[in-house]
Amino acid sequence: MMPDLAPIKVLIVDDDELLCQLIASFVTDRGCEALCAFDFGHAVELFETERPDVALLDYTLPEGNGLSLLQTLRELNHQQWFPALIISGHEDKSFIQACFEGGADDYIVKPFDFLLLDAKIKAMARIAEMQKNIVQQAAELQLYYEFTEAENQYAHYLYERLVAHDTQAPGVTRWVQASTRFSGDVVLFERGKNGDLYFLLADATGHGLAAAISLIPLIQVFSAMSTKGFQLPFIVAEMNRALRRFTPGDRFVAALVGQASHAHDSLSVWNGGIPPALWLDAEGRLLRQLKSHHLPLGVLRPEEFEGDVESWPCKESGILLCHSDGVHEAQAPDGEFFGYERLHQCIEGPVAQLLTRLRASLDAHTQGQYADDVSIAMLDFARIFTESDAAPASTGALIPPCEWGLTHTGRQLGEMDLVPLCLHWFQSLGVSENLTARLFTVLSELVTNAIDHGVLGLSSELKEQPEGFLRYLGLREEKLHALPESARISVKLRLDQADGRQRIRLEVEDSGAGFDYSREATESSRSGRGIALVRRMADSVDYRGKGNHVVVTLSPNH
Repeated sequence: MMPDLAPIKVLIVDDDELLCQLIASFVTDRGCEALCAFDFGHAVELFETERPDVALLDYTLPEGNGLSLLQTLRELNHQQWFPALIISGHEDKSFIQACFEGGADDYIVKPFDFLLLDAKIKAMARIAEMQKNIVQQAAELQLYYEFTEAENQYAHYLYERLVAHDTQAPGVTRWVQASTRFSGDVVLFERGKNGDLYFLLADATGHGLAAAISLIPLIQVFSAMSTKGFQLPFIVAEMNRALRRFTPGDRFVAALVGQASHAHDSLSVWNGGIPPALWLDAEGRLLRQLKSHHLPLGVLRPEEFEGDVESWPCKESGILLCHSDGVHEAQAPDGEFFGYERLHQCIEGPVAQLLTRLRASLDAHTQGQYADDVSIAMLDFARIFTESDAAPASTGALIPPCEWGLTHTGRQLGEMDLVPLCLHWFQSLGVSENLTARLFTVLSELVTNAIDHGVLGLSSELKEQPEGFLRYLGLREEKLHALPESARISVKLRLDQADGRQRIRLEVEDSGAGFDYSREATESSRSGRGIALVRRMADSVDYRGKGNHVVVTLSPNH
C-alpha cells in the first residue's frame, strides 16, 4: 500500500450509508478528512461550507445522479477546479465514456478493490495539490500584477508630465510611437531666453520603463539649460555627464541635439548615434545629410567627451527631418525592414504632408505592430524664424558694470566644473548670444590649460605619441584624484564698457609652474592650438608671470 495521503478534505456522497461510512473510515485512516453525505441536498450543503479538495460521488442518488451533482458543485465553485471520481456498478464502456464526457475525472466500478480506490484517491490528491498551488500562484501573480500596474501608472503619470512641459513652437511637429507602455524615445523642443529654439531627439538603450528612466536625467538637463540659453556644446557635455552619473554603465542614449539661432539664422547640430537627419527643400528634395560624428551619450567619460557641433547658416527656407532607427528598422509581419528606400520614397513630394505620408506608410508596413519605439521630428525653419514671437535676448542696451569671481582648490577641481558656474552668472545678465558663445569657447580653453598644464603639469607633447591621447587622459584622471589642497584655480569676470560698447575682461590664474605659452601650434600638432584659438577670438590676450596668469578681453564686434 502506498504511503498515507497528504491531509486533504474528501467529500463522499452515497445513499448507501454503510458503504459511505466504510469509505470514510478508509480515507480517515490515511490522514485525510472525510465528509459524508447521503443525498443530493446534504452534499451541496457540505460542499458550500467545507470546500473539499476531492469528491467521490455515487452515480445513483435519490434526487438525481452523480453527474448532475458534479455539475451543480462545479457551478458553485467555478473559480477553483477540483477532481471528482464517479462510483457506479455499470461496466458498459459507453456509460463510462458518458461519465467522463459529463465532467468526471475518474471512474471506479462497484464492487471495487480498496487498494485500487487508494491509488485513485492518491492520484486525485496529487492533482488537487497541484490545483491548490496553481490557485495560490495565480493569486500571487494577480497581487504582483496589481502592484506593478499601480507603480507603472504612477511612473507613467510622472514621465508624461516631465515630457509634456516643453515648448509648443510654430513650425515644429513630432510623432513618437511606443512599442510598449513606456517609450524609450523622446522628442523635445525648448525656447531659450536668447530666442533660440533647442530640440532633442533621443533613443535610449532597450525598451519600456528601463529605457524611459534612462531619459530622465537628459530631459532635466536639456530643459534647464536650453531655457537659460546655454550653448549647444556645453548642453550635450552636461547631458553626457548626467547620464554617466545617474544610470548604470550599460545604459546609453543615442541623441540628436540642435539649436536654431533666432538672431543669426543658423542651425547647429550634435549627432551621437542617431540616423542622419535630412535637410530638405519645400518640394522634398534632399539637400544635405547630418550624419552622426559622435558616440551616443553615456558611453564616454566626461574628460573623453567631444561636444563639437556641425553648424551652417539657414536663412533660406528648409525642412529638417530627424528620426530614430525605429523608422528604417520597423518590421513587417514577415520580418522585412521598412528601410531607407521606403523612407526616401515618402520624402519625395510636398513637405506639408510629409509626416502624414510617412506615418501612413509605416502603419501599413508594420500593420500597426511596432517592435521598437519610433520617433520623428520635423522643423520648418521658414516658420520657426518668421512666426516666432520670441525676441532675441540682447536689446542692444548696455548693462551696468559688474564683476564676479570664484576660486576652486584641491579635489574640487576634479569634481566641479568652473565653466558652467561662470557662464550661468554671465548669461543671467542678458548679454548677447554672440558674446556669450565666444566667452564659452575662450573660458573652456583657458580653464582646460590651467588645469592640465598648470595644476596637473601635463605636457601636450604626450598626445603626439602613438596612443598618447588615451595615456594623456589616464594620467589626467589619476592626477585629478591626487590633487593636494594647495592646488588652486581662480576665475574673475568683469563686464564693463569701452568706447560705448560692452566688453568682458576675463582673468584665469592657477597655482602651477606655468607653461610655454609662446609656442604656436603646427597644422599637424595637437598641442598649442587652444592658445591660437583664444587669440583669434579675443580682442587681447595677455599672459603674465610664468604663464599661470592670463588676462583676456572680448567685445561683441571682434
